[in-house]
Amino acid sequence: MLTLELPPHKTRAAFNLRRWAELLADRELAKVEGRIETDRHGHIILSPIPAPSHGSFQSEIGHLLRSLMGTGCVLTECPISTADGVKAADVAWAHEAVGRASRFCPGTGHLCGGYVSEQYRGRNP
Repeated sequence: MLTLELPPHKTRAAFNLRRWAELLADRELAKVEGRIETDRHGHIILSPIPAPSHGSFQSEIGHLLRSLMGTGCVLTECPISTADGVKAADVAWAHEAVGRASRFCPGTGHLCGGYVSEQYRGRNP
């Protein structure tokens, strides 16, 4: 049996924040089209730009969340710090507004959920 020992949440979040700040500051990387995420080691994971139908699904899910949830905000293409690196949720709901200076969605307890399309799970949309 294989057991993985993960660093404490605060350590992991601090690593992700430092690495994400490096990527945001990279002018060459800013020219790359597509979705940028990281793995648990901070390595870059690039995904192609999704098909137009993908945006349609995001829009519909965002509309449903806004209609059905209480106070909060819909976020799309939102970077989230996880134990496995920085991942981009296609659509997420935050219980509180996220400021422009934020690098990630709010921490645990504020983010209700996210939708990640089949395309990003290795299947065709």
